[in-house]
Order: sequence, then structure tokens, then C-alpha cells
Amino acid sequence: MKKLSCLSILGAFLFLSSCSGSSAVPDSIKAKFATMYPKVSLTKWEKEGNNFEAAYTDGSVKKTIVLDANGQPLQTETTIDPAALPPSVSSYIASHYATYKVHEAASIVSASNVQSYEVGCVDGSKDVELTFDKDGNFLKREEDND
Repeated sequence: MKKLSCLSILGAFLFLSSCSGSSAVPDSIKAKFATMYPKVSLTKWEKEGNNFEAAYTDGSVKKTIVLDANGQPLQTETTIDPAALPPSVSSYIASHYATYKVHEAASIVSASNVQSYEVGCVDGSKDVELTFDKDGNFLKREEDND
């Protein structure tokens, strides 16, 4: 059993090593991710300052996790259906961004278990990301330059 577990971790590690953007990610971070999520499909790694973001699919749900330089989780992001947003978020967008169309929504949970929501909205060439607290209160707007 121990041998099988080690082989599974080694296989996941080798797979992670081949993912796009993973060359800048230390092996220790890749191994930590593989240990935390041995059964998910990793799609890519990104370096964010001193941290590392892994995008993966857990079943049919798209998620990301941000790990610090020591491999400790800082936050997770789970893609959600915009219809699942709190009603106050939808109301805020309808009244303040009436011409914008919501194209993505996510539930964010920090390492200290604080939940928030991020909502991507677009109006022509204008793309913004709106952040709300767990109760749906508006926190900030950022221009999305991706």
C-alpha cells in the first residue's frame, strides 16, 4: 500500500512537471500540491509575485489555489454559476453596471476561511472585476487586463 501511494505521488509529480508554466515553480511547491490534491487534473501554473497559483479541475468544477513560497495555501477560488451569487451582488451589478454582462463568477476562500466573491463583467472592450464580501457588499473594482 505504501509503495502504491508513493507511486501515485511520483506519477502526479511527473505530470505536474510537464504542465505549462511549471518551470518557474519549485519542485517542493509541485510536490505539496500533488500531496494536497492527488486526484485532480492540473491545467497550469502561474507565478504571482512570490506565490504560485495552480489552476485545476476537480470533477467538472474549475478551481485555483494560491500557495506561498513554503507551499502553504493562501486562498482557493472556485468557479460558480453567476446565478448562485447572493441577490445583493446581482442587484448591485444591475444598478451600477447595467450595461455590463457577467461572464464569470467565483467564490474565494482565504487561508483564514474568509469568503468573498469575484465577478467578471464586460461591456464592449471594458472588462472589470468586482469583489464582494460574503454578504454581497461591494468591496472594490479592478480593471481586468488579461
